[in-house]
Order: sequence, then structure tokens, then C-alpha cells
Amino acid sequence: MSVTNSWQANAAWQMGLVPLAWVSVLRVARRVDASLWWVAAALGVSWLPDAAANHWPDDAWMFTFLYPATQSSLVAAVLILSRRRAAMFALAMLGVALLAVLVEDVAKPDWILYSVASFAVAVLAWPLWQISLRGPLLVYFGLGAIAWLVHVRWLIVPTWYPFQLCRAIGIGWFCIVSMRTSPNFRLVRP
Repeated sequence: MSVTNSWQANAAWQMGLVPLAWVSVLRVARRVDASLWWVAAALGVSWLPDAAANHWPDDAWMFTFLYPATQSSLVAAVLILSRRRAAMFALAMLGVALLAVLVEDVAKPDWILYSVASFAVAVLAWPLWQISLRGPLLVYFGLGAIAWLVHVRWLIVPTWYPFQLCRAIGIGWFCIVSMRTSPNFRLVRP
């Protein structure tokens, strides 16, 4: 795939910072719920491996193993009400990450960890009709995981764009939802 170092790849790389920047802007105007920061941080986690892949394109796929477990665990901290269950979720994602590294070749794109972590977030968000974060999470993680699996299967530029589109729509929708003065989010409780 030859998207590396193109303007599209750089835009996709920087897209991870948009939620954090947006929540920071909101913070200037008003108090921001802690759960918004957690989700913004989760969506921003992808910036780090994208930055590494941008600087070391020969080892770019290795970096896809770094963020799905962290990203999904941060979102789970918002969606799961029990601290113990959220910790169990994070440990399960760590186990899946180790399995993926052992089973898959790190010189190729990860599909095990990314799909398990993303679909786990989608499954957590699906029944939560009452929270405004549900839609952005289902697009970013649910549809994004499907688009990722298609991309990993064929590894051609046209399959990369739908994946990035799911990310962009999920991030944009998150920004819109976060503008509400009292978002209906949940955060891990003791």
C-alpha cells in the first residue's frame, strides 16, 4: 500500500488529535465531564502508533499492535460501571494482544486484536440507548472494525479510505455530542 507520507496519511494521522483538541476547546468555555476526556484520550491513542509508522514506514504494521487494547480499555472505563470489571476487561485485552503477537506476524497488519477490541467496545455500547456516546462509538469501533477487516484482507488503497471515513465520522460525531452541556455519559465507579 502506498499511502505512506501522502497528505491523506498525514491527515489520518493527525485526526487522532482532534477529539483531545476539541475537548480542550470546550474546557475553555465550560467544565468538561471526565468521561469526555477519557473517550477523547482513547480516540487520540491512535496518534502515537500512526506517528511511529510515519517515521518508520518499513515497520509500520508492528505499531498496529500497540493501541487497540489501550483504546478499548479506556472506552470500557467509561461504559463499564464497575472498576473491577473494567480492570478485567483491560486484562482480557492484554491477553488478546499477547495472543495476537504470538499468532500473527508483526510485519503484517493485526486483525485479531483490532477486531476483538473494537467489536468489544461496540458490544458494550450497543445496549446503551440512553447515552449520547453510543452512536459515535458504534461508527468508530463497530463499522470501523468491519472496514479494517476489509482493508487487512486486500491491503489496497481503496480499502483504506472507508476505514478512515469511519474514524472521521466517529470523531466528528463525538465532537458534536460533546458540545451538549450535560452529556449523558457514565464513568467507572468504585
